[in-house]
Amino acid sequence: QRRVHGMYSDEAYFSMGGSDGRHAFAVQTNLRHGSSGPTSTFENPLLASSEEFSIVDLEVWGFESSA
Repeated sequence: QRRVHGMYSDEAYFSMGGSDGRHAFAVQTNLRHGSSGPTSTFENPLLASSEEFSIVDLEVWGFESSA
């Protein structure tokens, strides 16, 4: 059985698109390093110029319901 995660986090990192031991992207908790790889979750290609990368800027969005 294939393990698929839309979103995942633990003490070491947070990620989206986890399957087959890879993540569409993962960010380490120090917010300075990340990784990316193709996944069957989103059927995405590599999302960065290399699998391992350094984070220079990080933008985070949040949404709230007005209801």
